[in-house]
Amino acid sequence: MRDEEKSLIHSKRGLAYLKDGLIDKAIEEFEISLNYAPDNIGAIVNLGTALQQKGLFNDAISILKSLLNQNWEISDENLGIIHYNLGNTYRDKKLEDKAIEQYKIAIEKRPNHASTWYNLGQSYFAKGEFENAIKAYEKAIENNPDHTEAKDMLAHLKDLKASGDIEWAKEIITKPLDEFEQMSVQGEKYRLQGKLNSAINEFEKALDTYPEEGALYIRLAGAQFDLMHEEDRKDPSVIQEILKLLNKAEQLIPSGKSKHPMDKYNGLSELHDLKGRCYALLENYQLATEELEKALQIDPDREDSLRMLSKIKSFKEFMQKKESKSKGCFMATAVYSSQYAPEVQILKKFRDNYLSKFPVIGIWLIENYYKISPNIAKVMKQSVFLKKTCRIIVINPIVKLIVQFCKRGIK
Repeated sequence: MRDEEKSLIHSKRGLAYLKDGLIDKAIEEFEISLNYAPDNIGAIVNLGTALQQKGLFNDAISILKSLLNQNWEISDENLGIIHYNLGNTYRDKKLEDKAIEQYKIAIEKRPNHASTWYNLGQSYFAKGEFENAIKAYEKAIENNPDHTEAKDMLAHLKDLKASGDIEWAKEIITKPLDEFEQMSVQGEKYRLQGKLNSAINEFEKALDTYPEEGALYIRLAGAQFDLMHEEDRKDPSVIQEILKLLNKAEQLIPSGKSKHPMDKYNGLSELHDLKGRCYALLENYQLATEELEKALQIDPDREDSLRMLSKIKSFKEFMQKKESKSKGCFMATAVYSSQYAPEVQILKKFRDNYLSKFPVIGIWLIENYYKISPNIAKVMKQSVFLKKTCRIIVINPIVKLIVQFCKRGIK
């Protein structure tokens, strides 16, 4: 028996379940709703969405198309939603031409719907039609200036154009591929779109199929590095795993087992650049510099490697200046075998808080100490007898005298 009120109640309940991700319960509620009112357009559209999200794409398409074949009066708003959902379902089936057709009809009905423009751009992107994708992303942003995904994709495509990699990306996306390459390229698509977890999953599946592909270890390492950067974290264990992947790639490249040879733009320079960045994060600046220089030997125009090298150089200069302003006590450090020994800290504080305040005798003593003490410290480091003698006869009495003389200033 028809009951519009009960149909509406179950439809709203189904929509709540749908928003919470409880797909099966949502489908059940929409079906109950349609039992009470078979012409409840909202329930039909939402049922199609639920079926799509469950992966029942053909069922979703069948329901939405049947709705369009009815002689019902449907508003432009609802028609826009129906065609938008059809487009999404065709996209899920990777039928991009049919998806584009539906998105265009949806835009005719709802020209200001930003998500339709964005998804149209995604379908163009999947076909390698980057200029059309750019226009669609721009329209999405025009209708919703806060559309983050559209902004990211637009910026990414513009970067590809500026770097000259646009044709390479187009070839990657549109090339007919076997199963291994399909997973590899799908992973690269996800990485281009910023879907890093999905990219990592595809790369790992591809490597399970063919574990001798050197280039893919570099792609996997790059995606993991990007994800770590995106999440703004520096995890030494993750960095070590990335380095293992890169070392594996470096071992495989000369073996000739990779399906695709390495070139400067597709592997080797990226490998050394990534290794350099990993070592920089681990604060091993010597190895970082060596790897970045290797990347630049392969590809001298690699701007990200040049920038990273410049940052490391600036940081090392800063640290050298900082260290020069706060030198350790060479002799005392040698005697006590640690710069953190309490006696060493007392001497350093005495130097910084007292001697350095006297511009004539104090500064003269400090400067001459640093002229002669490094060589003496080198000799003492090699002799336990000299260390012990210096500690008993020289350093300990000086430390006691300093503590007694100015105990207020030295803790």
